[in-house]
Amino acid sequence: MSGRAPVAGGRCSNGGMEHLAPRSGDAPLEPASGESGSGRPDRLAARRRETIELIEALDRQLEGIIESSAHTTNDDEHDPDGVTAFERAQVAALLDQAREELRALDAATERLAAGTYGTCTRCGNPIAAGRLEALPSTTLCIHCADRR
Repeated sequence: MSGRAPVAGGRCSNGGMEHLAPRSGDAPLEPASGESGSGRPDRLAARRRETIELIEALDRQLEGIIESSAHTTNDDEHDPDGVTAFERAQVAALLDQAREELRALDAATERLAAGTYGTCTRCGNPIAAGRLEALPSTTLCIHCADRR
């Protein structure tokens, strides 16, 4: 698993980080045709593998929490050494976020195959390469994301 920590507060299809502005020098991404050398399929595949590893780790963690809570008292809110409902809810929320990210990455892979990856779904303009590097599943350019 990578060292990335999931973002709290829920992920939308572009990772929930629409506020990221393009860095100076970011060039718009070329249309998805002519992928050789761009690394886009590799970046999407790598992020997908990381997300699957995160889902597997969170699944194991949630299973462990559920299993350990079966062996404790039902009053987990007052047992400082016990597993709390908060911990279960927190891991379950992180798992939901990771699964949503996986769905978004799969959709990005479909856009790549269709030749529309890197094109804003709202305005049709190219999405900056730096934005796609940070948020490979994003569907919006920075200008459209800011208008949300």
